[in-house]
Amino acid sequence: MSARVGKGTGVKRLGLIGRAIVAPKPQIVQALLAVGGLGLAVGARWLIDRGTNGVPFATFAPVILLAANFLDWPYAIFVALGSLVSVDLLFADSWLERLDPTRAVIVLIYVMTSALAIYIGHKLQATVREFRTQANEFKTFNQELQHRAKNALQMVRALAARAAKSTDPNEFYESLAGRLDALVKANELLSIGVGDRAQLEELVRSAIRPFPTRHFTVSGPDCHVGNRVGTPLMMSLHELCTNAHKYGALSSDDGHVSIEWTLADGGRSINLAWRESGGPPVEPPRRSGIGTRLLTRHGALEDVVLDYRRDGFVCTMRVAAG
Repeated sequence: MSARVGKGTGVKRLGLIGRAIVAPKPQIVQALLAVGGLGLAVGARWLIDRGTNGVPFATFAPVILLAANFLDWPYAIFVALGSLVSVDLLFADSWLERLDPTRAVIVLIYVMTSALAIYIGHKLQATVREFRTQANEFKTFNQELQHRAKNALQMVRALAARAAKSTDPNEFYESLAGRLDALVKANELLSIGVGDRAQLEELVRSAIRPFPTRHFTVSGPDCHVGNRVGTPLMMSLHELCTNAHKYGALSSDDGHVSIEWTLADGGRSINLAWRESGGPPVEPPRRSGIGTRLLTRHGALEDVVLDYRRDGFVCTMRVAAG
């Protein structure tokens, strides 16, 4: 049995037997299969010799083996017990009522073999399901890794394109290094995997850590953001810190930045507000660059509003809660 990871929501190819093992089966379907399999075993035994000759459980063993591997264990146990009742009630000489040492040994071996088959079948189903889950996680991991690498390359390319226009190589280097550092920190907080997320407060404090943290106030309820939200939010916060350090509240000893967030839409969304005060008078930027594009509505940033108030810049963002 082999598995291949391909396009789609799950494993593209798990093998016919593997797919049959992990396929969801409603309880009514499993009950019908168990009764039907037991009926086939009884019918086959009746047609052969009505249970008067040979091993009485011969036609039941394959049905128990199939039930153990393809049905939940309670239904496999039902088939095993049903086979014992069928042998005693439906066949010629009340086989179990007239137990002798030989028949007792046969019954004991049959019961032990059935129990072992049911146990192994249960473990096999769990193993196949775990294998499928791991294959799906690997696919998601690979897609997320490619997505993040692509985003990082696009970021570096956009920053490098500005180098030809920059008159200050040191300024360009600091901008590039800072944004790459923010990207690295976002990846550290948001480990790649299925359903991974980061605590919002931890992400915010990581973004402001390279700057004078005494100028910040951070507050908000305990909540999380997922992979899709965390990286662009981290980059946006880094851009806000950089701008405030160059031109805004963080460029003044008396400046202050307040970062607050609240939950909205029944906890499904997060409204985050960045407010500066105590800095130099604010003027709207005269030109736009990659930093401006980071602070616009795109992708996971569902809404971004920039308010260039003269007494302090304000940025509000809305993102999905994780």
